[in-house]
Amino acid sequence: PFVQRQWEADGRAPVLALTEGQKKDGREALRRLGVPDDAWFAALHVRDPGFFNEDLGRSPNTFRNVDIGAYGPAIEAIVERGGWVVRLGDQSAPPLPSRPGVVDYARSDERSPEMDVFCCAACRFFVGSDSGPVWVAGAFGVPVVETDWSTLGVWPVPEQDIFVPKTLRDAEGRAMSLSQMVESAFYGVTAAAAFERRGIAVVDNGPEDIRDAVVEMIDRLEGTIEYSDEDERLQARFRELADPYGVGISSRVGQGFLRRHPELLEDG
Repeated sequence: PFVQRQWEADGRAPVLALTEGQKKDGREALRRLGVPDDAWFAALHVRDPGFFNEDLGRSPNTFRNVDIGAYGPAIEAIVERGGWVVRLGDQSAPPLPSRPGVVDYARSDERSPEMDVFCCAACRFFVGSDSGPVWVAGAFGVPVVETDWSTLGVWPVPEQDIFVPKTLRDAEGRAMSLSQMVESAFYGVTAAAAFERRGIAVVDNGPEDIRDAVVEMIDRLEGTIEYSDEDERLQARFRELADPYGVGISSRVGQGFLRRHPELLEDG
C-alpha cells in the first residue's frame, strides 16, 4: 500500500499499457462480438469453481467463489447507463442469460490470452471478485470495483477503486462486526478450513451491494457522485476498524454497502 500511495502521489503512469496494435486487434474482436466501435464497456469477472476444477474435489479457496446470478442488477445498471458488459472467464463458467448490451466473452470463440488482457486494460472500469484479473486491470490503471472481497484485512490498494467485502456470521448465525472479522484468526486468511472449523459462515455480497458499488463507480467517473457528512463518517469508521495494524486503506468502501450494514461498524 505504501508503494502504491507514493506512486499515485508522484503522478506516475500505470505500470502497463497496450500498444496501438493491441488496441486495434481488441476492438476488432469486440466488433465481431457485437460491441459498437464507439461504445464504452465494463469488464466483469467473478471467480467460480470451474477453472481449477474445484467442483470436483475439495479446495482451500472455495470461499472466494461467487454466484454470477447475484450480478444481474449490476449488469443491468451498466447497460442502462449506456455501457456494455463483457464477461471474462473460461468455458467452464456458467452461461449468462442473453440480453442486449451483454457479451458472454468467456464462452465465445474470440477468447484468447491476448484478448483477456485487452478486456482488462481497455474497459472503462473493471468489476471483479477477489481473483487475479482485478490486479491485471489495476496494473493498466483501470478503476476497479472489487466485489465479494474475501481476503479480510488485506484490502484493495488503488485510491480510485471501490470495494465491498464479504461478511462473516458466527457459529450462532450472528453477523460479526468488522473488528471481529479482522482478528488475527481471520486476517488475510485464504483457506476455507480456517472458517469452517470455527463454524464461521462466509456471506457473499447481495445483489444490492454489488449494484450500488457499480453505480457509485459510474457516478464517480461521470463526476456526479455526492458524499454526505454521514457517508464520510461511516468511511472513516470502517478504516479505523478494518486496519488494526496501521497499514492504511486507500480504496473507498462502497457507499451503499456501509449504509446497509451498520452492524459492521459496532464495537466488539
